[in-house]
Amino acid sequence: MDYFGGRNVSGIIGILCASVAFGTLVGPSDAGFAFDLSHGYTVPILASAAANFVAAVIVAATKAGAGNRAIGQTVFPAEPAGTLSGAETAAVE
Repeated sequence: MDYFGGRNVSGIIGILCASVAFGTLVGPSDAGFAFDLSHGYTVPILASAAANFVAAVIVAATKAGAGNRAIGQTVFPAEPAGTLSGAETAAVE
């Protein structure tokens, strides 16, 4: 929430849950198929390690590109253009 902002939390959680569901659906079948081909679990384990490494690189690149503010965060000026501040309002009245 701190990184992507409060408005984006529900969408991010939805994407994360969909990713986990897809991995849970496909992963065991793919691992079994790889075991049948290679007669061992080395290939599926290395493939999952490589996928985790790629995910870590993506996260690191995303954090580096965001700078010091959260993704999607809008920076508003202190006072909108054409409005009077509190001191100016008191002087006009």
